[in-house]
Amino acid sequence: MKWLHLFIKNQASMPKKKLKYKEEELFEEEWDPVKELKKLNLEDFLNCEDTREILIYEHYDNFEKKLKYKLAYLYEKYNCSFRNEDFFGKDWDNELGESFAELIYNFISVNYDLTLFYDCPPLAIELLSKKNK
Repeated sequence: MKWLHLFIKNQASMPKKKLKYKEEELFEEEWDPVKELKKLNLEDFLNCEDTREILIYEHYDNFEKKLKYKLAYLYEKYNCSFRNEDFFGKDWDNELGESFAELIYNFISVNYDLTLFYDCPPLAIELLSKKNK
């Protein structure tokens, strides 16, 4: 998966801790990337190219794991039950079940899960570095 490659590539380059001045003393503030990510909204993640790609790949991966095989099975079940040439054509071998599932994928609502970035902040390294500038 591409997001895993991005994780490995950017793992070592997490942004540094912020420095704050207090009563003319310099001290380091403990920096929490998860806290910074939780302050952002979905639009911020979608505006960043790397995080947008990760979200899209993760959404498609979830579709393949959870829904695609169910849709292909549904196609096969109704095709075998009704054998309607107008609706299913002449797909007697049920070869178009996956094509049917891919067609449905284009019309399902997208539900992005940001917890992926909270669990593994290095995946959002580009977004974090943009927000810290």
